Formats: sequence, structure tokens, C-alpha cells
Amino acid sequence: MTKTYFRFDIPEGLGYSPDWHGTLDKCPSNVEVLLYNEQDRYGIACTSDANLPIGISKVEEVEALGTMTDVAFRKTQDNLYYGEKLYDKWIPEPIEEDLPEDFDAGFREELL
Repeated sequence: MTKTYFRFDIPEGLGYSPDWHGTLDKCPSNVEVLLYNEQDRYGIACTSDANLPIGISKVEEVEALGTMTDVAFRKTQDNLYYGEKLYDKWIPEPIEEDLPEDFDAGFREELL
């Protein structure tokens, strides 16, 4: 199966969900997102669709995979999501609260 690679823009301030791949009226089907680069505001994805709708920037496989390799070497850059980290963006960060020592005082007795 041949893959067609494309690049999509991530508009400033836009929230999006996993597997999101652009804001177009017609998007390709069977899309696999490979990279979200929020710092530089773009993403890279591939599809099994041979023809891309107008408005989608097709990139050659060499360029797409080269970008992925380049990104892999920039491990210190923030807001890069690819590979195993692709879905880390949507994992909620744990919230730590400082509660007084006697916070549960009285509640335990009511539960017993």
C-alpha cells in the first residue's frame, strides 16, 4: 500500500484532539498523524488516499521522514509530539494539593 505524506498547519491558539490533521472542508481518509510540532505550528501525517484534496500540502516521503528524523534529534524542544509521545499531549497532569493534616478529621468516623 502506497502512503501519501502531507503537512498541515496548526493555527495559533487552536485546541485540537488526537488524530486531528487540519482544518479543511474535505480531508483525506485513513489518516495517521506522525508529528505535531506546536512550536513551529505544523504537523505531518500520511494517508492511503492517492489524491489529496486541494489545499493540502503534499510532501515527499523523503522530506516527511527527514523531518521526523530531524525532530527526533531535537529532544530538548518543547511542544513536539511524535512516536510514543504522540498522545502525551492529552494525558492530564496530576494535580497536587496541599491539604491540612487534619483535613479528613471526622470523615473517617462517619464512614465507620
